[in-house]
Amino acid sequence: MKNLIIMSALLFSLMFSATSFARWTNIIRNHGGTTFYLDVLRIAKNDRYVYFWELIDYLKPTENGVLSHQVFAQGDCKLIKKRTVSFSSYKKPMGAGNGVPYEPKNSKWVKPSPGSAMETMVKSACALAR
Repeated sequence: MKNLIIMSALLFSLMFSATSFARWTNIIRNHGGTTFYLDVLRIAKNDRYVYFWELIDYLKPTENGVLSHQVFAQGDCKLIKKRTVSFSSYKKPMGAGNGVPYEPKNSKWVKPSPGSAMETMVKSACALAR
């Protein structure tokens, strides 16, 4: 029970901490017009799971006019898979401006393709977790 309370408090602080305290570290540069960053200050590990923020920055706007996404994700460091906890879409690069938040219901675990950007992000978050 004590671990559940501590983990809940940790997740709450990770989800709602201000992006001004982020330290975005470039992980994948210009992969098909998209650059991927991890916030190295907001990575937490609990057993085999890692919780992390990623920033996805697009060279050109998507069809909805989105230039970036900030994603709060859970990664499985043992099985190398990921699920999205929440994300926000931004009309400006690097998560600037007012984001439109979204919290998917019952987000499914996804096993990334070998060598994919998703696999690289999960492995990087696992390697950087303290």
